[in-house]
Amino acid sequence: MKNLRILVISEGVVDAKHGLSGGETRFIEIAKNWQKSGHQIELLGTKGGWQLCLAHGLRTRLHALPSRRSNSRLSYFLQAFVSFAIPKTLYRNPPNIIYSTNEQLYDTIPGLILKLKNKNTKWGVVIHWLPPYKWWTRKQSSFLNSFLFLVSERLSLYIAC
Repeated sequence: MKNLRILVISEGVVDAKHGLSGGETRFIEIAKNWQKSGHQIELLGTKGGWQLCLAHGLRTRLHALPSRRSNSRLSYFLQAFVSFAIPKTLYRNPPNIIYSTNEQLYDTIPGLILKLKNKNTKWGVVIHWLPPYKWWTRKQSSFLNSFLFLVSERLSLYIAC
C-alpha cells in the first residue's frame, strides 16, 4: 500500500492544558500508528489541539482554525460556523483519507466539504455516543445545552451518513 496523506479533523480542543480525554487518546494513538506505517498525518484543528498532539508524541502539520474561548455547549455549536473556513491548501492538495475524530458539527462539516470537493478521498467519522432518548433529562446539563447537543448530534449524523 502506498503512503497516504491522512487528515485528522479535531476542532474540539480549546487548548493543550485541558487534559486528554478518551476521544483525544484514541485519535492520537491511531494517528501515531499510521505514522509508524509511513503515512503522512495532518491536523485540521486549533493550535491548542496541535500542541496537545505534540505533547503526546504525534508530530503533524497543522491547518489552523480559530479556537473557541470556552467549553460551553453554545461555543461548541458556534464553532461549527468557523469550521467552514477550511484552509485553501486542503482544496489544492486534498488528502487521501479524512478522519473526523467525533460526530460534532465542527468536525463533520469540513469532512463533508472536503469529501464533496474530491470524490476519491475516503472519509470516516467516529461516533462516541448519542443523546439519551429523554435528552432533556441529561445530568449536569441545562435544557439549552441538552437541546443544542441533540440538534448538533442529529445534524452531524445526517451529514456523516
